[in-house]
Amino acid sequence: MTDGRCFTGCPAISGLGKQFALSRVRMRYLSPIMFAAFVAASVAACSSPTAPTDPTVVTMAPGQSTSVGALSVKFFGVTLDTRCPANALCIQAGDAYVALEASTLLGARDFELQLLNPTKKSTTHGSYSIELQEVSPYPFGTPINPADYRIKIRIANDIEPARQ
Repeated sequence: MTDGRCFTGCPAISGLGKQFALSRVRMRYLSPIMFAAFVAASVAACSSPTAPTDPTVVTMAPGQSTSVGALSVKFFGVTLDTRCPANALCIQAGDAYVALEASTLLGARDFELQLLNPTKKSTTHGSYSIELQEVSPYPFGTPINPADYRIKIRIANDIEPARQ
C-alpha cells in the first residue's frame, strides 16, 4: 500500500522505494553541508588578502612612513638628484634617486627607485607594486634642502601570488 510517503507495502517496487527514500535522506543532510561549504568558499574568495585593490597614490616627506593593506613603506630621502635645473640648458635630463623601505609580515627590504629610468621606476614586494611618480621640488639652480623633498608613489596590491 502506498500512502505517498513510503513504498514498503508494494512488493514490486519496495527495493526501489527504499533506495529512493535513502537517497532523499542523504540529500536532506548532504544539501545543507554542501551549501555551507559553498558559502564558506565564496566568502573566503571574496575576503582574500591577495585580492587586487585600487591603487593608492601617496605624497611623502623624508622619514615618513605609510601603510596600504599589509604593506608599509618608509621614505628615507633623495639620495641623488642630477635633474637638469629649470633655468639651465643641459645635454642630459639627469635623474632623481630615492631610498625606500618596504615591509610586510614576510619581511622588509631596502631599495632605490629612479624617477626617469623606466626599468628602475618601480619595484614589487610580495603582492604589492610600488611606483615612483614624482620628486619635488624641481631644481632651479640653487641646492635643495634634503628635508624639503617630497615624493609621490603609487602603491597597489595587484600582483598575483606565485602558484606552487
